[in-house]
Amino acid sequence: MAEDSDPFGFTAAARHYQVSVELLKAISYVESRHKNTAINKGTFDGNPDQGHMQVHSGTWRKKLGEARWKRMLEDPKFSTMIGAWILRGYINAHGNNWNAVCAYHTNYSLEYLQRKAAQTREQDDIDRYKRGSDYVQKVYAAMKMYMDKDTASKYGKEPVEQQRVATAKQEYWGEDDRPLRSSN
Repeated sequence: MAEDSDPFGFTAAARHYQVSVELLKAISYVESRHKNTAINKGTFDGNPDQGHMQVHSGTWRKKLGEARWKRMLEDPKFSTMIGAWILRGYINAHGNNWNAVCAYHTNYSLEYLQRKAAQTREQDDIDRYKRGSDYVQKVYAAMKMYMDKDTASKYGKEPVEQQRVATAKQEYWGEDDRPLRSSN
């Protein structure tokens, strides 16, 4: 019997939800290092993120229902499909760009987090923006591991334009909005 060359089903999920296969792989790598049994209990509301795509149980468990949730925890391909479905929702809401990637992790776009941090100048908002920005950078770096040179050139510049944004409490770096193109 032939070994499954895509045990996480990245290609099928990317094709089905019309998202970048490299992006799905990168998110899985950053979230869990492709470990389907990964559990992150250190979330903002105490509800764990689970599976290799680190789907937040507090947000998605009820929406998926218990049967799908259990299947997601047991089946890495189904977990990838759920992650791709969630990502597609954020792409639909924010565009096929780094805002959607940030929203996958934080539930908010980079633009929103940046704007809120600049407006409120509250340390919690600045920290939330920094976490979103750091996450996008990690995903971008991981994507480069999965792309060949031809594909990498399609993505253009890194997501961060080193644009300085000052706040009353500290300085932090702003983000721009580089598009992510599917290579499918």
